[in-house]
Amino acid sequence: MHAYLVIANKNIEQLRVLLNLLDNVNNDIYLTVDAKSDIVEDAHELSTKYSKLVLFDNISIYWGEFSQVQAEMQMIELAARDHYQYYHIISGIDLPLQPQSVIKRFFDQNPNKEFLTFAGTIPQSIIRRRKFPRIFRHHYRPESGYKWKLIHLLQRVWLAFQILIHLSPNHKKEFIASNWCSIDDHLAQTLVLDKEKIVKRFSKGYLVDEAFIPWIVDQHNLWSRIYYSKPMHNQESDFQGNLRYINWWDGEINPKIFKNVDLDIAELQRARSRGYLFARKFDDHVDPKIIEKVVKWVEEGD
Repeated sequence: MHAYLVIANKNIEQLRVLLNLLDNVNNDIYLTVDAKSDIVEDAHELSTKYSKLVLFDNISIYWGEFSQVQAEMQMIELAARDHYQYYHIISGIDLPLQPQSVIKRFFDQNPNKEFLTFAGTIPQSIIRRRKFPRIFRHHYRPESGYKWKLIHLLQRVWLAFQILIHLSPNHKKEFIASNWCSIDDHLAQTLVLDKEKIVKRFSKGYLVDEAFIPWIVDQHNLWSRIYYSKPMHNQESDFQGNLRYINWWDGEINPKIFKNVDLDIAELQRARSRGYLFARKFDDHVDPKIIEKVVKWVEEGD
């Protein structure tokens, strides 16, 4: 059995499409809807035919903050009680590129592996900075105006001071990876057992949703379990080890939102042929036709 751990905050009809594609006798679905989202009430009307569906709506999720880790961990912690073969963390604007039969077969053929996409372009000084407490403002996402520019400057001075007092000649390399990932039961159970350590190390930091799982991998020396460890440099030639095709390199908004145009259709078809199992971003408020096309690929594949 597989567990799909979905985090959503908008586009209720698109979310319904995603759940329909995941609804399968071999899957259970754990859904967290941002408590401050305008789709919370509608989410309680969602249902599945084959999969167990568990809904959480108790956390207000803010980009770049520890609330993202809390949302992921509450799903992992509950799902881990049932010891699934794999746990897939995806967003509400993801879609599978392959039918469930293909996805299940792939993971059956690749047991005991962790599917993460590691970042290769971010300096160690910035990665280490993420775990230090932030001050002067409640939410991470920057705002405009002179007040926030001053706050940003003070924050940078504070973080630079934190880095200086924590410098060590034997500083161990740190890693970050996309929070959208697929992990096996061994890593899921390890995350649950180390929950207090994760809270202690990361709860005051920022952008730590990309740091806590790689840290646990490193702490427990699980590198031999990584399916594809070569870091990504945000180029099309990269392979993303989490098996999620995400275009960071040529969209007007990063990551790119796919549309129903020949260029994007061909790009997604190439991604399928390269072995990607999922893709993002899709937005039915931008272009619902590309979502319909992907759904057709998946359903015809079954």
